[in-house]
Amino acid sequence: MDKELLKKAFREYKKAAGLDYAITRPDNLGDCMSCVNYALSKKYGEESKGIWAKHWNTGLNGSGDLSSAKSVWIAHDITEEQAETLYEVFGKYYNMTPSAYDPNRCFTLYEKDTKVYKVSYTGTWNGNPRKYEDTYAGFERAKDRMDFLVELVDKGDPEIKDITINRIF
Repeated sequence: MDKELLKKAFREYKKAAGLDYAITRPDNLGDCMSCVNYALSKKYGEESKGIWAKHWNTGLNGSGDLSSAKSVWIAHDITEEQAETLYEVFGKYYNMTPSAYDPNRCFTLYEKDTKVYKVSYTGTWNGNPRKYEDTYAGFERAKDRMDFLVELVDKGDPEIKDITINRIF
């Protein structure tokens, strides 16, 4: 992923949406999401609005330089109006999907030329019905996840049903 393009998109979005912050590298704010969110609320205030890229070069969750990534996960605390602007600005540069875990607070950016796949399945979690879906940059990563789920079913896991893989970009 091109660091300069990401910085450009973040700067453009910060200005267009009137954000308090737009951070592409949270290394100096902590090693986990909770740490970063806490540091941001202390630095900018609890009512502050902004976005940050969940990509650390160093530390506990360090994953190396951004140039080797095909996607980056973005956490945000923004208003509904700022969300509209988010899709306008980032849509010019990236493909985007909301996070399956918390679509109101997170999304993933994918390079425009990256093929993106969604792996879905239904099942139960602690006795409750659940639909799971997540997106993967590239077919191999999606297939690895699907193969893992099929392996669980083959081992007799009665919880997993209806596994599918679909290309979305």
